[in-house]
Amino acid sequence: MIRRREQIVALINEEGQISFSKLKESFPDISDMTLRTDLKYLDEMGKVIRIHGGARSVETLAGTDGLYLARATRKQSEKLEIAQKAVNLLPHNATLFIDSGSTTTLFCRTLPDAAYEIYTCGISCATELSRLSQPKVHLLGGEMNRYSLSVAGPQAVLQAQNYHFDICILGTSPEFGFSCESEADCFLKRIALSHSRHVMVLMDSGKYGLINTHRICTAEQIDILVSDHQLSQEQKQFFTAKGISVY
Repeated sequence: MIRRREQIVALINEEGQISFSKLKESFPDISDMTLRTDLKYLDEMGKVIRIHGGARSVETLAGTDGLYLARATRKQSEKLEIAQKAVNLLPHNATLFIDSGSTTTLFCRTLPDAAYEIYTCGISCATELSRLSQPKVHLLGGEMNRYSLSVAGPQAVLQAQNYHFDICILGTSPEFGFSCESEADCFLKRIALSHSRHVMVLMDSGKYGLINTHRICTAEQIDILVSDHQLSQEQKQFFTAKGISVY
């Protein structure tokens, strides 16, 4: 039992956060009740943080989406797959709002040098975009979140309210509405989404079933979901049933 619980903690720390279904896949011989008991015990001992639908690492901080540098090293191949798929879906000369995050940062790293108009709240995204000469890149102002390397707050919201975007590109967690951990970030994303013609979500399959504190929007407000090859057929059907195109 002790070894199994140590393995659970190690897995959650490696993933950052994990859904209960993903945890079951990693421990197929352990019953649901035993796994839930393990999570309850580990949460009480301060080893992990239980959340709706799974658990997250104590290395992340409440009220944030986790330390950016820690998230940036996780699931690199899956995030690169998602970024490459998403870039191939972009129309020419589009005006984009790009959310902050490790997956959107990889998306910016993959973006070709073309005539896009880009607005972002992600400091790491803007850094990646600085290598390009053709896009016009606008970094929204506001208070810096040092954990997610992003900016948010009233100033960023006021700026975003003045723009209209062809595509809003979000990196977030799904199922009972797409969500994030920061209220300020959430409000900015809601504004960007409401001012966009199309909404695209970049999500690694491991986030399926996880729910964060602040809901950005319902699944019905999303047009496109880009994920990795590990997204199951059942999970794809969940999104397509809500009118979302899944790639």
